[in-house]
Amino acid sequence: MGLKDYETAIQYASEYQEKYTLRFKLYERSLNNDLTEELYDILFDEFEFGFIFAKKINDFEQMKNQYNNFAFLKGRELSNTSSVTSSIYKSNDNILIKSYEDWISINKEISNAFEISLAKKKELGIDLSKLQEKADKLERHLIKSSNIFASNQRDYSFDEIVSNLQDDDVYFDIVNIPTYNFDKDVLETDSNRYYAYVIKKGYSSPH
Repeated sequence: MGLKDYETAIQYASEYQEKYTLRFKLYERSLNNDLTEELYDILFDEFEFGFIFAKKINDFEQMKNQYNNFAFLKGRELSNTSSVTSSIYKSNDNILIKSYEDWISINKEISNAFEISLAKKKELGIDLSKLQEKADKLERHLIKSSNIFASNQRDYSFDEIVSNLQDDDVYFDIVNIPTYNFDKDVLETDSNRYYAYVIKKGYSSPH
């Protein structure tokens, strides 16, 4: 593969990641754990390819984009969702619990609606925009009412990390990436390497 081929590959990967990240958030909100876990694995595979190709062509903007994808996945580990659910039910706040259950229920409706045709949605009288409006209103209430819920809904990014560093701080993130054999154009999943993202105040992308 030539330079243009790698640039095309990483552009495709970025578009794919954007599309499936939106779908991941949708399934996450409906607590569809099987589909969420499946998409998590898909997105992590795409991050690995994105990381490899961005490093190969030395594209700092794509390195930043891929780091943001990694940070999103790192913050969305499935154990976090279980912690949120547990925390809300342990609060014994009936209003909070009811809002959370309503939020899950509406997001399940939205998730199911995406799986049927426009004609079927019209036949069933499903209005996605109204459902999303209800879900967003409940989410705003939950964010105000539960710190752990608010924290779990945040999307952490490279820029946010940089903004919270002091001048002499150094932030590291370690990733375990399969080796890519560029001569054979194949991913060697039985041979991994550890890489470190290094972030400091003033950096425009991770090193």
